[in-house]
Amino acid sequence: MDTSSHQGEREFHNELFFASKLRSLYIIPPLGFSSDPKRRRFLLVYPLMQNGNLQDALLKRKCSELFNWEKRFEIVLDIAKGLCYLHSFDPPVIHGDIKPSNILLDCDFNAKIGDFGLARLKSEPVRVDVELL
Repeated sequence: MDTSSHQGEREFHNELFFASKLRSLYIIPPLGFSSDPKRRRFLLVYPLMQNGNLQDALLKRKCSELFNWEKRFEIVLDIAKGLCYLHSFDPPVIHGDIKPSNILLDCDFNAKIGDFGLARLKSEPVRVDVELL
């Protein structure tokens, strides 16, 4: 995590908050964490995702498994199920940073959503009354 700013510390605490709440096959679960606030060191430990993130699998490593459109569809479906899970909370969880580098792939190319540093709970919409003269 970026420890050079208070933003990195906020993102760490945000990850911990959501990690304590989220339980789904489509969300990567944390295994543990360590922190040393005095030295601004923060560490989250996650399971090994053998096929890395979706961005690298598609663009850098060009995994042959991803040439199969059926497999790509399964990955998209996993992501959609993960988002549906997040949005089903009351209030809904807004990930805020869905992108291929935050989608992690296990040994069978099952997708899991990661990186909840920018996530937030959806707040009630602010009502603004405007009167035209």
